[in-house]
Parts: sequence; structure tokens; C-alpha cells
Amino acid sequence: MLARDGVEALGFLHEQKPDVVLTDIEMPRMDGFELLGAIRNDEQTRNVPVIMISSRTGQKHRSRAEALGVSAYLGKPYAEVDLIGRIESFITDVRDRTRGSGSALEEGRSIQNNEEQG
Repeated sequence: MLARDGVEALGFLHEQKPDVVLTDIEMPRMDGFELLGAIRNDEQTRNVPVIMISSRTGQKHRSRAEALGVSAYLGKPYAEVDLIGRIESFITDVRDRTRGSGSALEEGRSIQNNEEQG
């Protein structure tokens, strides 16, 4: 999904939860910091990894993003291989967590079934 700004991105996030979000700081209507804050303050989206990519590479901007809960912060220009590696890592983590919660659910069902039978 590609959003024109942070407001549109939030709408997409509620329609279909992505594995990872890439955002810039500078966007119309809602900047990347506001988007990140909204993502982290929403129970449905707070665990979605957010990668912020920005030409603002100073410590002030990086620290603000970290305080808001950014998963990764890349300065422009960035190495494409670094971005792809981070995306792959976050997607793997999300899928592992999803599988883990599913197997825990299955274990819970199995325990419940054994107790009912015993």
C-alpha cells in the first residue's frame, strides 16, 4: 500500500494491518512523527514495526523518533541492502510471533480437550 500522507496511512492501517510501515518525517497533513505516535498509541497497530527514512539525520530527529518507538531509523541516502535486510527481519519477526501465538492457542485447545476427556 502506498499512502500520500500520514492521515491516509492511518486509514490503510485500520483497513489492513501491514507487516511493516515505511515512513518519511516530512509529509503533508500529518508528519512521520505524528503518524508514529498514532500507530504506537493505537492498540490495533502498536506492534507494527515502523521504519522511518529521512534526510534529517541529526541526533535530535533520531532521538525523537526513538522516544516515540520507531523500530529503525535510516538517513537518506541509505543503502538499499540495509533497508531490505531490516524489512525482511521485521517480517520474519512478525510471522514468528503470529505462528507462536497460533501454536500457543493450539496447545491451549489441546490441554482443554485432554482435561475434558480425562
